[in-house]
Amino acid sequence: MPVASVRVHASPETTFTYLSDLSRHREWTAEPSAADPVDDAPVAKGKRYSSHNVFMGKPLVDNLEVTVVEPSSRFGFIARGPQAMVDHVFTLRGDGGDTVVERTTTVVEMPAFLKLIFPLIYAFVGRKSDAKSLQQFKARVEAMGR
Repeated sequence: MPVASVRVHASPETTFTYLSDLSRHREWTAEPSAADPVDDAPVAKGKRYSSHNVFMGKPLVDNLEVTVVEPSSRFGFIARGPQAMVDHVFTLRGDGGDTVVERTTTVVEMPAFLKLIFPLIYAFVGRKSDAKSLQQFKARVEAMGR
């Protein structure tokens, strides 16, 4: 269960508003991606998106579903793709005017052979990608406050 975190110089409310808009996910992810809502419903548990992204150089189409919406404190979604189902949960904690964002990624389903090599893939690729994504997220949120 990989965990990554970043301190954002913005309020939890501002941070959550940007984070929970998955259509803006493409602005800060390390790998090219796009998450398009499947309907016009507001962000809530059960809202779905179609996601087009790249993993290890290969294009993927995933179905995303929002699983957690706790304004200013937690946001989560599950990504269902052809090879895996991965849960992404972001926890936000206010700290002296800043927000500490912690991202937890949990593999829910994956073929056995991928489960064996996933820790190595994450160690060499995923950790860097998560760190880059969170730094880009931080920069985007902080730029909104200027």
